[in-house]
Order: sequence, then structure tokens, then C-alpha cells
Amino acid sequence: GNRNSVQHLPNPGRPISQRTTANISKVFDIIDKDPKLSVACISESLSISKETVRRILVDELFYRKVCSVWIPHKISEQNKIQRCNSATNLLHLFQSHTMNELQRIFAVQDETWILFELGNSKEENKVWIPPQGKRPRVVCQQLTFRKTMLSIAFTGNGKLSVSATERGDTIDSKSYVHFIHTTGELWRKLRSDSTCLNELLWMHDNARPHTAAHTQEFIQRRKMHLVQQSPYSPDLNLCDRWLFKELKSKLKHCHIESASDVLHHTKRVFHQIPLERFESEIGKLKDHCSRIISCHGDY
Repeated sequence: GNRNSVQHLPNPGRPISQRTTANISKVFDIIDKDPKLSVACISESLSISKETVRRILVDELFYRKVCSVWIPHKISEQNKIQRCNSATNLLHLFQSHTMNELQRIFAVQDETWILFELGNSKEENKVWIPPQGKRPRVVCQQLTFRKTMLSIAFTGNGKLSVSATERGDTIDSKSYVHFIHTTGELWRKLRSDSTCLNELLWMHDNARPHTAAHTQEFIQRRKMHLVQQSPYSPDLNLCDRWLFKELKSKLKHCHIESASDVLHHTKRVFHQIPLERFESEIGKLKDHCSRIISCHGDY
């Protein structure tokens, strides 16, 4: 054409790839206003290459992108004391039993909503934070899509009991007692490692069906040993700490139209988990209990 020089002409649409003071300042200003922005969004907004934006955030500003801490409630000082007590009791329980014993008799129970149309995960709540910055907290919200309430109880050596509500059903003390009774009958009749309810260390939270008089009477009558879980402390329960996250991640790839589908896929996913994983998660819970005590019950 008309070009007589081999020198490159400036391209105004090409992203800048320099970590200049001005670019660092621009990135800082934009991420300070909206820490949820992605590298791609910042790059497009400032006409700076994505790699340059990433290097500025990590190498120059020392930012890191983390997921917000999801907390169930704004806890009081009394709640913190209760969390410390629960963590201390759990540590004592772990220290007074061998790992083999814990895997056999430490039964963890909880409920969770399983959506038939699973939405986005907590990845959407990742934010950029500066050095020494604290993670933002997100109070969990109730979801109202097509769903079922999944009840689950398990031990570290692979025993499992699950149930799921049908449309219009709810979990009250009567249905929860039925779940415990069904679990006891199921595990008592196992050919391998049969276990009665009065042998178990049964851990559940302070949900109303769990603390109702009818439930407490059944537990006392069957001489069950309860493991304390303080209010607003899902991080002390292996279901909330790990299993539900693992389960929902796998269920995202399953076709779910009914509660029976949820039960089928839940059992399949659970039995694919290596037993070594249960031992590892119990070990992590031990360490977590120590951290709770060291930070005086705060999250």
C-alpha cells in the first residue's frame, strides 16, 4: 500500500501491556470501588491487557481473590462462648477415641435444600482483597426454586442414611424421629459393621425438630449419645463443612426432576467418596476446633 516504513504504527485499540505507575493507580481505583470485578472486566474498562492487570493486582498491589465467608448469623458474645465450648468438647471426644472408633461410631446428621435447578455457586461472591484485608461476609439467604429437603446421616466408614421431602412436606419432630428410627434399623441390620443407635455419637445442630420435646424423649429412651453443636456453627458439622459442598457440586451434572432422583444420585455420589477422605475431614475438623478456641469463638 502507501506505507514506506517497516515500523509498526500505533494501534489505539490494542490493550496496553505496561505496569506503569499510572496503570497501577487506575487498577487500584477501580478495584477499590468494586472488588468483585474480574480481570477481564478491568482489562476491558482500562484498555490494559489481562495479564498486566493480573500482575498489577498480584505483584504490585499484593491483592488476592477470595470467596466471601458465608455466615449463618451475626453471632453474639454468648454465641462465641458456646462455640468455644462445643469446639472444646469435640476435641475431647476426638482425643478419647481412636480414628477407627470415630469412623465407626461418630455419626453426623444434617439437612440441606437440594434445588432441582441448581444455580451458581459461591464463586460468584469472590472478591479481590488487599494484604491483611478481611473477607466480606454474606448472610445465607433462603432459596425458593423447585427443591427438596435432604436429610442425611453418615459415619466415616461408609454407613449412610438419607431421605428427601416430597412437595408440600416438611421436617418436624415427628418426621425427624422417624428418620432416626429408620437409620437405627438400617444400620442395626447391616451385614458388615452393624451398629445400634445407643452405640453412636450422634451429632446434629439446634434446628427446631432436633430440639423438640418429642425428639428429646426418643433420644433419651433409646439411650443415644449426643455430640453438642453450638448455635450458628455449621462449620463444626462435617455435612456443612464439606459433604454438602461436594454433593451439590456433583449433583450439578445430574438430571434431577424429583426427590427420588436426588436420593438416587446422593447415594451414588456418597459411595464414590474414598474412605480416606472421611479420615482427612475429621482431622481437619480437629484443627478447626483448635482455631475456634484460639480466636475466642469468632468465625
